[in-house]
Amino acid sequence: MYTLLYSWSKVIFTLGFVWPIVSFITEKIAHRHMLYNGRLPDVVHICTGPLRNIVKPFSRVKDFIAFFPSIYTAVLLNLLHPELFDSFCNFMCGLVFIRCLFFTVTILPSSAEGAYSKSRLERIFIGGCHDLIFSGHVSYCYGALLFLQHHNFVPGFLPLYTSVLIAVVSVILRDHYTVDVLVVYPVVWTWQKYMLK
Repeated sequence: MYTLLYSWSKVIFTLGFVWPIVSFITEKIAHRHMLYNGRLPDVVHICTGPLRNIVKPFSRVKDFIAFFPSIYTAVLLNLLHPELFDSFCNFMCGLVFIRCLFFTVTILPSSAEGAYSKSRLERIFIGGCHDLIFSGHVSYCYGALLFLQHHNFVPGFLPLYTSVLIAVVSVILRDHYTVDVLVVYPVVWTWQKYMLK
């Protein structure tokens, strides 16, 4: 029981304390330097412009698919494999810390058109304006599936194929710049090699 409580406290600390503080600081810096004036040019955004309206109805599906593996794995391991749950919490919380470091040191203007219509509280707790490098959608999906693959819960092709699909849709929808999704793969793969031995 102590292990599960300790593991959940790490998750609560990371998502309830670290994430909001880092997001708040990033929002303040971005606001001070007026990084809300426009998007940066992205070759893939320009080339996939016509596809955007075709893919737009799948935006919520993309969000669900992106975060489902993390949530599902947490629940599954908590209930059925508590001996792996702490390892999963360490792996995913570490990924959140690394991601916070990345998007804090390189703050980009939002790639999405409607990002600033969200309330400040929503931007701090959920993200969506300046937490770009690297993509949370792709990294949390890829990371959770790599963890499951490492422990033989999912087949080997699933992490890469699913995360690439989410990456492509995220860039077409302009939720991320192309560099945001490309950085995910070496970072998460290296983190996985370090943490899951």
